[in-house]
Amino acid sequence: MMPTIRQALIAVLVTACISALTFSMIALGFSISIDAIVLVLGQMLSAHLLIYFCKIPWARVYLALGIPFGLIISAIALTAIFQNLSPDFSTSLVISYSAILCGCTVTALGFFCQKKNAQHREFINLKTSHLIFSLLPMLCFIVLGMDMAAGIEAFVLPELVIIFLSLSLLVTALKKEINPKLLGQLALAFSIGSLVICLLLSSQSQEMLQRTLIWAVPGLLYGLLFYVFLYFLSFHRAFNESPRINTELANWHWIELTGFLLFMCFAPETLRESLNNNEDERVTAAYESRLDERLKAYEVRLSALERSLEQRQEKN
Repeated sequence: MMPTIRQALIAVLVTACISALTFSMIALGFSISIDAIVLVLGQMLSAHLLIYFCKIPWARVYLALGIPFGLIISAIALTAIFQNLSPDFSTSLVISYSAILCGCTVTALGFFCQKKNAQHREFINLKTSHLIFSLLPMLCFIVLGMDMAAGIEAFVLPELVIIFLSLSLLVTALKKEINPKLLGQLALAFSIGSLVICLLLSSQSQEMLQRTLIWAVPGLLYGLLFYVFLYFLSFHRAFNESPRINTELANWHWIELTGFLLFMCFAPETLRESLNNNEDERVTAAYESRLDERLKAYEVRLSALERSLEQRQEKN
């Protein structure tokens, strides 16, 4: 569907605001990773193929896939950090934050360009060949990102795959009807479970936290990958009568989960901590000042003692 003049103007306005914000951040000293932006926008090729094959509004797909695509690249960068495979910690962190910013920008673009209260006719007729072809660009850029971050083998954890497949089989056995919406909730629950287990085990020691994060972040990555696959799968003709995935609610949960993980590991310094640090610095500075004064006094007394000894030696 072609965008209207209003949608085009909104798109230009949002893009201009984001560009101004980006250049302002760069001017103020904040780093923006071009690699992260390329990897996120490269995945959007799959979104455009889905739009072409299913004839769905582009704003709707942007709204649904922007945040997950950004979080996938962010999780890849975080995995490299926690496995100590990233050559530069700060660079990987910049990639993670830049990917989230780019993904949220794409979602915001889709949100503001949607027609309010519009009734969209859904064309759930995606063929299997079209589904595979639509997923190829996304998979290529994800594999490229993994290879750039730490190597593909660093993201292959057979234990997590076995656990996830076991949960999927269990849900399949317990539920009479299986659909992408149900499996999407399972993907989110799996990622949440990975993080909760990490929190429970990390309460024992700091070393245990570092070990569990190696499993928690790939758990988030696996859940996101499966969720995005299910979103594409939901447009397959086999799920014509299945309930649709609530992408807005799902995006909120995914960004909430990732945000909690980031703040748990890379939380900025609070005002209380800053004040305590300033107080400690003042106490340290005062102590060092008093120590310097004492040393100077000792030097004066030592000089006077040396002169006294020299005078006694001259008299003798």
